[in-house]
Amino acid sequence: MYHQLLPIFYKMKYWLLFVSAILFIPNLSSRHLIYLPDKPLKNERFKADFARKIQSTSQLVTYIDSIAAVKRIKTNTNTYADLILETVENRFFHSYSHYSLDENWISALSGRYIWYNISAIVDADDILKYPMAACSQQSIVLMGIFKSKHIPYRKVGFDGHYAVAAEFNKQWIFLDADYEPQSDHNMRRLNYLLKGNNFAEFYKDVLTPAQINIVFKHIVVGGINAEPAPRIGAFHVITRFLSHWLWALPMSLFLLLTLKNYKNKLSNPVERSVFTGSTALNLQYTFQAFTETSHHSYNEKADKS
Repeated sequence: MYHQLLPIFYKMKYWLLFVSAILFIPNLSSRHLIYLPDKPLKNERFKADFARKIQSTSQLVTYIDSIAAVKRIKTNTNTYADLILETVENRFFHSYSHYSLDENWISALSGRYIWYNISAIVDADDILKYPMAACSQQSIVLMGIFKSKHIPYRKVGFDGHYAVAAEFNKQWIFLDADYEPQSDHNMRRLNYLLKGNNFAEFYKDVLTPAQINIVFKHIVVGGINAEPAPRIGAFHVITRFLSHWLWALPMSLFLLLTLKNYKNKLSNPVERSVFTGSTALNLQYTFQAFTETSHHSYNEKADKS
C-alpha cells in the first residue's frame, strides 16, 4: 500500500512547497486586518513620546519606581497607586490593539473574519508595543505592574467595561485608566463604590446618565490575582506558534519526499543509468558490432603473419 501511494505523494510534493509558501508569506507583512487609529479620538492624557519610550512591562515598572524614588513615594501607599494610574493613563489612548499578520496571522485572520475580539491582544508586553489599548487591555497592563510588584489585584467587570482594583495599605483601591475619572482616595475604595449608587457618582463627569444606567447594571468582582482572559491568552500562544512555524510541516514533507526519491534513483541501476530504453539497446548493438569487427581484423592479421 505504501509503495502504491508513493507515486501520488511524489506528484503532490510541489503542492506541499506551494502550501508552505502560503503559510510563510503572512509572516513577512506587518499589515493589520482591523483598523487601528493613529491618534486619540477624544481628549485624553495620552503622551505619544512616552508611548514610544515605554515598550514593555519591565520598562514601565522601572519608570514608575524611578519617579517614586525621586518623590520618596512608598510602594504600599495610595500615592503609589496614583502614580501607577497616572503613568498608564499617559501611556495609552482608548482603542483596541490587535495583532498584525507578522505577529500572529492566524489570530489576525480570526479577528477579521470570525470574531472581532479574538485578535485583541491580552498579553501585557504585547499590548505595550502599541499606543492604543481598550479598557480591558489597560487593566491587563495594570495587572502586569501589580504582579511584578507583588501587589494583590482583581478585575472589576461591568456591562461593556472593565477595570481593576488593587490592595494598598490593606484597602482595595479601584483604578480605571481608560475612562480616567478623577476623585479622591476615599471615593476610590472598592468597598465604598460597591455600595448603593456610588459608582454613578464616581463616573458622573465622564459618562452620561444613560451610559451609567447601562454600564453599571451588573458588576462582577474577580478573584484575587486571577489571570485575565486565560482562554483567549492560550489561543494566542498556540496560534502565534502555528503562525510562525506551521509552514515548516509541508516544507519538511517536501524535503523528505525529495530525498527519498533521490535515494530510490541511486538504489535502482536502471534509473541510475544515463542511457535507458532504445538508447541503451542501440548502444549494446553498436558495442557488439565493434567487438566483432575488432576480433575479425585481429584474426586476418594473424593469418597473414
